[in-house]
Amino acid sequence: MPVVVHEFVTYAVSDAERQPRPLNKRAKIWRALMPPDQLNPQGWINGAIDAFMPTQGRAKVKKGGRASGGVLAVNPRAGYRPFETPPPGNPNHQGLKYSDMRWSIIADEAAMMTATLVETEPLSWAVVWREADKQGNLN
Repeated sequence: MPVVVHEFVTYAVSDAERQPRPLNKRAKIWRALMPPDQLNPQGWINGAIDAFMPTQGRAKVKKGGRASGGVLAVNPRAGYRPFETPPPGNPNHQGLKYSDMRWSIIADEAAMMTATLVETEPLSWAVVWREADKQGNLN
């Protein structure tokens, strides 16, 4: 199973730089640069491993009647409400303070991580993991 290292950067990056690139191919470690949401035209980072795995030689068809897809299986009946995604950012934005920067990574339909820099001495991170609301019914 490959490991993707998402590297937070404080500047805008191109689409090519946002795509995972091999950092150590033998160890299956990949690196992806992540600009803050305010400088990201998409507004958030797609951290879903299933979007990355098909390029790594994972089988694209089920083998056998009991094959369930393993860890990448998705239950379409899960009934999660989708997360509200941050608005698109502007890569040309200037004068953004460290404390205003935010990185949002949507792992799948049920999990999202948001990280911000906290202005303390020394600088530190605040990280919030959110799970989809699994209670109640979708009407």
